[in-house]
Amino acid sequence: MTDVGSPPYPPKSPARGRLLGVAQKWLPRLLASATVASVVAWTPFFWAPAEIVASGLSVHFEGAIDGMPADTKRLLREVALVKIDDAHYHAAYDARSPLDRCVMAADLERLFGLPKLQLVAVDFDLSPYRVARGEDAECQKRINQTLDTFAKRDASARPSRPRLILMKPYAVSDDAGVRATMVNEWQAARTAAGAQFAHVEIQTNFGMPRRVIPFAGEDPALGLAFRQALLNDAHLETEKDRHAYRQIAIRSTDALFSMGSAVSMNDVCRPGIDETKVCSDIKAAIVGSGYSPDDRYSTFAGPRDGVDLHAALAICPRAGATHLQHFVVDVVLGVFLGWVFGVCWRGYYNTVSGERLKEATASAGRPSGRKKSGFLQWATPQRPEAAYGWLVWMVILGAVLLVFIGMASLAIFGGVCSTAIFPAGIVIGMFIEAAVVQGPEAAAEKLHEPERRAGSSAPPSSDRRFLGFQSRHAAFKTAVALLFSVGTFIYLLLYG
Repeated sequence: MTDVGSPPYPPKSPARGRLLGVAQKWLPRLLASATVASVVAWTPFFWAPAEIVASGLSVHFEGAIDGMPADTKRLLREVALVKIDDAHYHAAYDARSPLDRCVMAADLERLFGLPKLQLVAVDFDLSPYRVARGEDAECQKRINQTLDTFAKRDASARPSRPRLILMKPYAVSDDAGVRATMVNEWQAARTAAGAQFAHVEIQTNFGMPRRVIPFAGEDPALGLAFRQALLNDAHLETEKDRHAYRQIAIRSTDALFSMGSAVSMNDVCRPGIDETKVCSDIKAAIVGSGYSPDDRYSTFAGPRDGVDLHAALAICPRAGATHLQHFVVDVVLGVFLGWVFGVCWRGYYNTVSGERLKEATASAGRPSGRKKSGFLQWATPQRPEAAYGWLVWMVILGAVLLVFIGMASLAIFGGVCSTAIFPAGIVIGMFIEAAVVQGPEAAAEKLHEPERRAGSSAPPSSDRRFLGFQSRHAAFKTAVALLFSVGTFIYLLLYG
């Protein structure tokens, strides 16, 4: 039998009480952040517009060409962008597509004849596009011989690396019959001659080029294959994980134009004085289109042709953070944002109730040495009619944190190869969570505050609540959120 004066519950130790208090405060916040981060991870298309706009601002702050790695500077000096520009397309090809194979053969022969040229990547589909007859057959035969001759040249000097990288032909459906057989035979013949094939797929979000997967099946990306052939980068050779995508550093195309060379196909060799030819001093070239709107992308740094992006990938092959790394960063950032937004909501309700105004009035009557001062006291609202200022601060702090993280990522990964990381998804998600969950919780806490001050015989909340298990409904929601978050983490750990 319990004495009348004894407490209904046994006293807990101070250490245990502090531990439970920390768990009660931070574990629900961690679970909320992990849940929002999981939603962001499974719905990237929803947050893409905000991330594109935020990262678009970074192109004006990304670093210059100073401090780049030695291999990047070397490639900028050696790599040339050779394009069939609009003028040459109209003059030589009569503005017709597919491109005339005889004219293309003549252009490639002129390019391949450069004395110092060691490596060429071609961003054109040179496979037969129809059953060739008569002159068309001779043109296709000529271009095949041109490709094979260059691919085989000095093969003993580069036994493990190709001299010629060709665009993998566009997919031909099985019911295409004869053409599918021709394309497969053509590709096999070029491979036997020593050429390598690479894919040219560029992933976009809302029309903006974002990233490239290193391998499509067994075919590497054109830019990465080009870098591999020049530098023999072992990391690129072994990385065949489809999920380890490569972000495109758009600013590196500016460095290509400023430090490297960008020439038109008809300018690689031009008539000079005394009927001699003046040829470009090119060691490696990526050849592509400079005339087609179908192969041109809009970026915040200006329009870029597909060949520009492949060259940028060769210069700056930075791998984007994995989905798992993004998830972990989002969870940590979400916990911090949850704390910041919680402070704003509590400040909002304290202001609405008039408590902050009372504190400010009381502070004004204190001796000067005991007055509360500082930026926080000045910048945050005191009067109830100005309480909405706390909600404005939530938006401002979220935006500032988003920009700060993006700028910090540029400082860490400085140079033209940098790609800023703007976690717009978790910022927006936590803002929604704060509006839908934390706001009502702060209001309920404020509503029951007089009861807590008056005292109660109920056990301390830290003893009877853990992760919000104060009711079956809350326990069910917590269990679902926990399974969802843990399941997302395990999936990204295995596949992301």
